[in-house]
Parts: sequence; structure tokens; C-alpha cells
Amino acid sequence: MSAPKINCGKHGTGELVHVCNHIVMSMRDNKPRGIYVWKDNQGVTCAWCNDCALRAEASDQGPNRVPLKFQVEDVCNQCFEGVRALNGGGILYR
Repeated sequence: MSAPKINCGKHGTGELVHVCNHIVMSMRDNKPRGIYVWKDNQGVTCAWCNDCALRAEASDQGPNRVPLKFQVEDVCNQCFEGVRALNGGGILYR
């Protein structure tokens, strides 16, 4: 199964990555916010910032942890790799 694609204005067509809106803010202002990375059930790369990860863990939702006030944004894998590098590569989540 191939990864879903997204059309990026900067990089063209690339693999879809789901991120929290705080990671998108890091992409815009170049400020690290930490990053936790995993693959969802469809094999799509997902990531959220330190704050979202802490809220998710505190939510006691078991394996379906969801942070409060979490907004999903879609980016291409090349944009994601830039923000991932900004945050030191990230931490494997789950």
C-alpha cells in the first residue's frame, strides 16, 4: 500500500503527514516545540508537539490518547522533515 499524497505549494506532490497545528507554527516561526512521531493504522506518518503529547498522556485515553484542543494539519513529507530536523529528529511515540 502506498502512502497517501498531498500537493505542496513548495515541494509539489509528496507523501502526506498529519501534524498538530503547533508543529505548523514551528514551520512558520522556526521555533522548536518538540516533536513526537508515529505511524497511524494506515501507515501515514503523524506527529505532535511536546505540549500535545503531554496533554494526550494526561487524558487517560489508553492507546487512543488524544490531547485537548488538538487540531490536525496536513503537510508534505519534505516540509515535515525540515521541522523534524529543527526539533532534533523527534521522539518515536507509542
